[in-house]
Amino acid sequence: MKTRRVADLGKLFQVMVSDLQSFKDGSVPQNFAAARLLDRMRKRANLGGHAELKAKALDKFKATNEYVSQRTLSLTVEEVERASGFIRAHLERFTRRTFGDDFAGETFSYQWVWDNWRFGPGSSNGSPGTHTAEKIQQKLSSTLTCQPFVERLRCTHPGWTTIDCGSGPGVTQVEGSRITVVPKNEDAVRTIAIEPSGNMAIQLALGRYLEGTLRLMGVDLEKQQPFNKKFAQYGSRTGRIATLDLSSASDLIGRDLVRLLFPSEWVLLFELTRSQSCTIEGQTHALNMISTMGNGYTFPLMTMIIISLIYATRTNTRKYISWYETAVYGDDIIVPVKEVELTISILERAGFVINRDKSYSFGPFRESCGGDYYEGVDVTPFYVKNTNTVTETYVAINQILEWWAKTRIPLRKSYDYLVDCIKQSGHKVLFVPEWMNPDQGILSAACPRNFKYLSKVVEKRRLPTSNPFAIALASSGYVESGQSSDWLYYTTRECKSRVVIRTGRIPVGFRSGWAAERRSHEVSQFIELVTQ
Repeated sequence: MKTRRVADLGKLFQVMVSDLQSFKDGSVPQNFAAARLLDRMRKRANLGGHAELKAKALDKFKATNEYVSQRTLSLTVEEVERASGFIRAHLERFTRRTFGDDFAGETFSYQWVWDNWRFGPGSSNGSPGTHTAEKIQQKLSSTLTCQPFVERLRCTHPGWTTIDCGSGPGVTQVEGSRITVVPKNEDAVRTIAIEPSGNMAIQLALGRYLEGTLRLMGVDLEKQQPFNKKFAQYGSRTGRIATLDLSSASDLIGRDLVRLLFPSEWVLLFELTRSQSCTIEGQTHALNMISTMGNGYTFPLMTMIIISLIYATRTNTRKYISWYETAVYGDDIIVPVKEVELTISILERAGFVINRDKSYSFGPFRESCGGDYYEGVDVTPFYVKNTNTVTETYVAINQILEWWAKTRIPLRKSYDYLVDCIKQSGHKVLFVPEWMNPDQGILSAACPRNFKYLSKVVEKRRLPTSNPFAIALASSGYVESGQSSDWLYYTTRECKSRVVIRTGRIPVGFRSGWAAERRSHEVSQFIELVTQ
């Protein structure tokens, strides 16, 4: 299939701005939704180059790292006692529930690490490859302080033991992590750390330990985002719930704060397994923050710290957190309006910075975990990342249609522009059932019974079944079998892909279907049908 550029992103933003500016006669939530999407489109259109954004993000990271080393915390003794006692009690409870009464009073068991380690999905500093099937066959990279953990970890698998008996300890020592940037939103990029593979395996095990403890507290990170969104919607309708957001929250967790709040054995674990330095564009910097985004335990650690600080604001007459009016997911915080000042006060005295532009405690608007609500109405704008390929263009079209149907704000010019771009690039416009992926065609309740759709074909890499790690990788779902009994297969981020057109059929009696060919006025009728 042709891979030339399909649509121009800058032109799409111009067309979308024209659509939104011509929309004037709507309800207050509709007007707010249009203004919010227009603001996002304008930011994206005025976005600087990647090099400019990267330099800005790296400068901010270095400034934050320096700030953490100089600040002074001002938590009271009573607040520290409440927060640290809250964390210790739940760590002890999780440890005893997991490992039995013999661990009563303990906050950690090393057996957890050897049972719950795993590799991260991305790159590693000092080790090539991104897939577990590649990382497990190599030497693991590790910092000096984490090396004993990594060497002990390699003793837990017979494949590693066999390799290390012949060639020595399979560990490559590195100084620390490497800082890079990834997209954050329409007008910024985010700094993350590429950790050594051995450190990351241990960090992720510690992160799972903290996640299990959080579940006992009442917060399940795997399910928490929808709860935050519902709270934000409720707060925008009633005014009783406030949504707070922090700036660079993970980078502002200093080692001093962790020493105050966590048991000594956990402080030691964090210190030994973290990267104590990082490389930024070839220069080495000491890390004053306890960890960065990219570290395997940063997110649950941040969530637990913020929850404990909220608990520390409780008075003697109310020593609990009501999850009917409070929610925490990383730095997305929801508390009752009556507790906003107390919460902001303790967070700032713990070294965090409140993002006033994205925190709401009065008025009809709230936002949390990517959900925006005005008077209870969902006004979340969408974000078009790219329209270079036909699959990316279909994703943008489906985003437009979904937002149009949700807000009843017509984006007809934007839709027509992208459809015309697909046609002019030599591709036929495809309508597919709603249950398919948004990159396979235009999702439609009225697609033809016999329909065509785009399918991505990705090359796979082979692993011989005789490999000492084959059984472990297959049982964990990292590799899959193929036609040959001699090989297992897996896909990495680096594998090349291509898009082909395939044919599908809606089951008889499920839908009557429409004809696939549509003239321009029939496309307009389709849009009207979607938005009714």
